[in-house]
Amino acid sequence: MIAPSHQELLQQAKQLFNEKKFQELITLLDDQTLMQYNSASLLAYRARAHDASGETEFSFLYAQNAVDTDSSLALAYFSRAIAFQTLKDYEKSIEDYNKVIALDDKYVAAYINRGNVWTAMKQFDKAIEDYNKAILIDDNRFEAYLNRGIAWFVLEDCEKAIEDYNKTILLNDRNIQAYINRGNVWTVMKQFDKAMEDYNKAITLDDKYTEAYNNRGSAWSSMKDYEKSIEDYNKAILLNDKYEEAYRNRANVWSSMKKYDKAIEDYNKAILLNDKYVEAYHDRGNTFLFQEEYTQAIQDYRRAIKLDPFFPLPYYTMGTVYYNLEKYSLSLASFKRAYYLKCYQVGEVINIFEKIFYAPYFFKKIILELDIESALKFYIQTLPA
Repeated sequence: MIAPSHQELLQQAKQLFNEKKFQELITLLDDQTLMQYNSASLLAYRARAHDASGETEFSFLYAQNAVDTDSSLALAYFSRAIAFQTLKDYEKSIEDYNKVIALDDKYVAAYINRGNVWTAMKQFDKAIEDYNKAILIDDNRFEAYLNRGIAWFVLEDCEKAIEDYNKTILLNDRNIQAYINRGNVWTVMKQFDKAMEDYNKAITLDDKYTEAYNNRGSAWSSMKDYEKSIEDYNKAILLNDKYEEAYRNRANVWSSMKKYDKAIEDYNKAILLNDKYVEAYHDRGNTFLFQEEYTQAIQDYRRAIKLDPFFPLPYYTMGTVYYNLEKYSLSLASFKRAYYLKCYQVGEVINIFEKIFYAPYFFKKIILELDIESALKFYIQTLPA
């Protein structure tokens, strides 16, 4: 039997990759075959197949071999950039995507992937810049619009996010994530009928897609239809009993329904699945606060702060607990920290400050003449650091 040419083998590898037949691709490009052809391109496809199969260690190994075999091949650096990205080594991933683009400035996937890394690093302006470049080269790549929509949403530009999700769906009307993401934007905009329509469409396309049920549950919760919300979270958990976000979301609904024991049970499950789940600690703390179990509430707020010192809400809610316990200096310190972290729930804070400090005359005067936020900012600036 005549062995296929390098070009024929490469074409087979591309086809298997596009068809998501990753194990078949790995079998096709076994180590003996790779040694025989000594091809950086084939090594790169083997690396990408391992990455897609969740075998990150092998992915990096074959990607590195591809780069070593041909340091002028953009695909080699692209495969290694993906491996670094999966490993969350974002700086090295960016470096490799830079090399890809230096070798081939029309490499659309490199711009999209580099944009995804910038998004993971919360550098959204750079992410949008890369998605724009990808679209400029090829305006039919729906992934660029989808991911740019995510960046716009995080930046709270809901109109632009909707535009990008509309474009994604126009290019690929079976893209489930686009419907879910657009539904999330509609939910934030309180256009719940449109949100439900999108979540329903996602479920029609795939009735096993857990995120669709989870997010529809959140929309029901925002509409205060708690029974339907619970049903959707139940469905999400039935499909994936390791879905930590669904447990936390269901717990929040139980808490809103004042079914605190069930809420605590679900928060515990979420934290058992992810002991670094900052929001779950904070929300469980709130449920303890509602039950006036202040010691346990403070413990959870402190856990949340330890995991993320820049998350403002635990400081704010902990300030409320300390106020209820008449520990006014601790209350003030917590509120001050929350304010500096941009937690502007100032109306209630001003009320508490007035009760504690009897609102000195100059402070009352500022409240009357300026807005409350300016008053609080001025007042906090007079306090010792």
